[in-house]
Amino acid sequence: MEQYLEQFRDCKNLVTRVLLGIIKDKKSNLCLSADLQKADEILEVARELGPHIAVLKIHHDIIQDFSKNFIIDLRELAGKHHFLVMEDRKFADIGNTVIQQYTAGYARIEDWADLVTVHLVAGPGCVESLKKGRRKSLRSCLLIVQMSSSDNLLNKDFTDCALSMINKYPDFVSGFISQSRVSSDPTHIHFTPGVHLNSKGDSMGQQYVSPEEAVVQRGADLIVVGRGILDAPNRLEAAIMYKQRAFSSYCERVLPGKKD
Repeated sequence: MEQYLEQFRDCKNLVTRVLLGIIKDKKSNLCLSADLQKADEILEVARELGPHIAVLKIHHDIIQDFSKNFIIDLRELAGKHHFLVMEDRKFADIGNTVIQQYTAGYARIEDWADLVTVHLVAGPGCVESLKKGRRKSLRSCLLIVQMSSSDNLLNKDFTDCALSMINKYPDFVSGFISQSRVSSDPTHIHFTPGVHLNSKGDSMGQQYVSPEEAVVQRGADLIVVGRGILDAPNRLEAAIMYKQRAFSSYCERVLPGKKD
């Protein structure tokens, strides 16, 4: 793994370097999607599963009791258990609006989210505004280029635009939310959502793949798992299983012949 990570030493993106260090140290490339509506539920999950995840993803706008104290507690757990926090905001508006959504209002996302997600439907101004609003060095974004929902409208034009954005802002764009690898550059991190071991989909268009398919066949660096863990009879056992299978698959892809 040390030899593999050598190629990232000159990577301009601090979040990417920190994330790869977490993956190496914890032997986990698991991003937990904590789509829960109560702050205490998210904190409970973070306490229990934090040691086994690389990233905790939330949607702040579905949390019914979102507060400053919740953020303080979440950041404390992130530091204790060594994981990054992602706000899945999916920014997609004109620059003047985006910078306010990122830095102002009740959420003040830039204060606490290491990673945010971006739709490029509004053009490059969205990314430029987020970068302008960044006040901390450990802040970055992921560009959504593919989704796990059926019949979504993201196409090759989105992918091409995303590739141009990551090359233009290498210190601020860490990579992609995608269903397949869209860049051959190893410093472009790919997160693949829609990973589940016991389901092929739901009644609202979600489509699932296994950790092995996501990482080995599709080229994901991190898998994003939500209901596969949160709805499991034993969340801890489920998280460990996903972590182990995803990391083993990651090593198989980037370090052929090695499993650690």
